[in-house]
Amino acid sequence: MAEEKQVEEKATETQENQTTEETTTQAETPAINIPKVVDEPTAPAPKAKPKRNAMKIAVFASGEGTNAQRLVEFFRGEYGRDNGDVVLIVTSDPEAGVIARAEELKVECLVINEKKWTAKKSILKDLQDRKIDMVVLAGWLWLVPEVMVDAMPKQIINIHPSLLPAHGGKGMYGMHVHNAVKEAGDTRTGITIHYVDEDYDAGEIIFQEQCPVLYEDSLEDIAARVQVMEHQYYPLITYRVADKIREAKKTAKKKK
Repeated sequence: MAEEKQVEEKATETQENQTTEETTTQAETPAINIPKVVDEPTAPAPKAKPKRNAMKIAVFASGEGTNAQRLVEFFRGEYGRDNGDVVLIVTSDPEAGVIARAEELKVECLVINEKKWTAKKSILKDLQDRKIDMVVLAGWLWLVPEVMVDAMPKQIINIHPSLLPAHGGKGMYGMHVHNAVKEAGDTRTGITIHYVDEDYDAGEIIFQEQCPVLYEDSLEDIAARVQVMEHQYYPLITYRVADKIREAKKTAKKKK
């Protein structure tokens, strides 16, 4: 927890130092139109009433929960609330910092153990009971069960702190990824947002953004630079995916 808070503080400093800089999207990344990045909220956003057809979103987080908080605040804003509403936060750690954030934001928080996660259709029933349309993984460490992937095709997304396929797979998360980037001598790193399938970090890539890795960078420097991009782009790409899900549901309804 202390390590994550240190990175969060470093990210705030990095964001202030990079307000006039722009990152470059990889040429091979699928094109996606996104609006200008909204300013980072300075306080938890009040609960705003979402529009009637907004997608119900569940965020899965195992750690401090800064991305989860950013998603909640974004979808409570004037721009985000027409497309989605974060109604549930799920965590696997009863001591995770995201629990306190969920309480402060007044979002239902569900703490689950590995037995419930791997039990056939158990977590899926929790989502179905709440009529969840979309799942957003934000620092979630467990492999998503196949039954859940099959039930929610292209309705589950994840963010990874590197330019996949580099430095992905089981056990590659957080500082493990940044250490691998540093040890490999990479001069660029970044974020990858992708659909979730039955394997770790192997789903179809939706969006990537990159940033430099400097020779003198510490792991905390790299993590902070990456976290700034996570907070900027994850809500925006989630918004676009939620829009696609909503349109798909409308089309399917018309065909019935």
